[in-house]
Amino acid sequence: MFSLHTEMELSTAIKLIENGVSNAGDAQSWLDLGAGNGLFTRALAAVLPSGSVVTAIEKAVHSPQPKTTSRAPPESTPGLQISPRCAQKI
Repeated sequence: MFSLHTEMELSTAIKLIENGVSNAGDAQSWLDLGAGNGLFTRALAAVLPSGSVVTAIEKAVHSPQPKTTSRAPPESTPGLQISPRCAQKI
């Protein structure tokens, strides 16, 4: 039975987006609107080329910070910068 409280795994999120994201060529800049807990921000980071930048924006101040709050890149993508932002402070 499906539960609305079930959290998606990072590997599942990656599979959902990997065919729609080009990871070839130069670094890319992406904007993740409605970043929530950062799951798809991390999935995007996993498939982007080195040197890419993902800016994650979440409107709700009470939302948990994305797990990507560190500017350190994920191990799978050296040189990636993730820049989380709160929409109410932009």
